[in-house]
Amino acid sequence: MFSIYKKMSFADVFSILNMLLGLTGIALKEISFVFLSAIMDGIDGMVARNGKSSDLGRELDSLADIVSFGVCPAYFIYRISPYLAFFYLSASALRLARFNVSSVNGFIGMPITAGGLITASAFNIFSNSILLMLIVFTTSLLMISDPIYPKIKDKRILLPFAILLLLSFLFPIAAIITFLVCLLYALYPFCRF
Repeated sequence: MFSIYKKMSFADVFSILNMLLGLTGIALKEISFVFLSAIMDGIDGMVARNGKSSDLGRELDSLADIVSFGVCPAYFIYRISPYLAFFYLSASALRLARFNVSSVNGFIGMPITAGGLITASAFNIFSNSILLMLIVFTTSLLMISDPIYPKIKDKRILLPFAILLLLSFLFPIAAIITFLVCLLYALYPFCRF
C-alpha cells in the first residue's frame, strides 16, 4: 500500500528534514532556518555517499533544496523586491535542473545551498538595504553562471562548518562568519591560481 517507503534510504530522512526546516522558516518568518536546512543537506550527502542511495533520493534531495534554499529565501526577498525574488527563485530552479542533468565532477555554477546560505547570512547582517539586494542579485547570477565550483566532501571541513551553521542559527551575529566563508567559496573559481 505504501511501497514508496521501500525505495527510500536512510539519507532520504535528512532530505525530508531539510525540506521541513525550510518550510518552518517560511511559516515562522525566520530565514535562519536555512542554516539548519544546510546541516541536514550535508548529512544527507554524507550518508548517501557512504551508504545506499537511489534515483528517488537524488530527486528528493533536489526538491528539498528548492524549498529550503530557493523558496524560503525567495519568500524573504519578496518583501524587498518581488522582481528580485522571481529572479532568485528562477535561478535556483535552473541551477538544480542543470545539476540533475549534468555529469561534471564539481558544480557548474554556484550550488543552491551556497546561494541560500549567502542570502540568509546577508539578511541577518544587512537587513533591507541596497547592498542586500546587490548580494542577492549577484548570488542569483553565480548560480546560473558557468564557473566550476568544487564539491567539498572532507569531514575536517564539513564538521566545523556544520557547527558554524548551528551557531549562526542560534546567534545571528555568527552569520557574519558564515557569510564570509560562503563569500570565499563564491569567489573561489575567479581567484584560483
